[in-house]
Amino acid sequence: MDTQPFISIATLRDTAQLYGGSLLGSEMHQSYPLPLRAKQSIYLRFLYSYAEIIEAGEGLKLWSPRYVVSVEASSGKLEDVQIVTPESFGLNDPPDQPIGSYLSRAERLSDSAFLTSEIKLLQLYDYLLPLYASNISSSDLKVKNSIIEFSEYFKKVIEQPLLPYYRVMAKEFLLWLGISS
Repeated sequence: MDTQPFISIATLRDTAQLYGGSLLGSEMHQSYPLPLRAKQSIYLRFLYSYAEIIEAGEGLKLWSPRYVVSVEASSGKLEDVQIVTPESFGLNDPPDQPIGSYLSRAERLSDSAFLTSEIKLLQLYDYLLPLYASNISSSDLKVKNSIIEFSEYFKKVIEQPLLPYYRVMAKEFLLWLGISS
């Protein structure tokens, strides 16, 4: 399988946070990467949502995404920062109130199983992204097994309130993975 090289997902995530997210404010939550095929390249897009702990023990409240930061996957170059609303995604969440809860940073960092799942998910992104970019069939047995594993970790760590936004932003990638619901 001949695939194009990409910078590691962990590095690309840090790049998006450093050059995009840091300007948006510390109260913003960065999503997991959302791959997009465009302009003969692969871009990773990250949603940034306002996030706040309102009540102790209720986790991190997330609002609908306010920004999308795009990073080119081969070079790590920041492509752009877009201001978005729920309507940008064809959704109608109220922009002025939380859309759901997610684990707080402290909860994520104190859960070994979560941390392991997140690391494994990022490693699988590193393996699968070049295959996706090269149009390698997701039905190839080795690829299929990795996709099954990716799906399991994805479901464990994903921010459920942001899932409708993921489905819009990474529709083609999620379909390639067989993650449609």
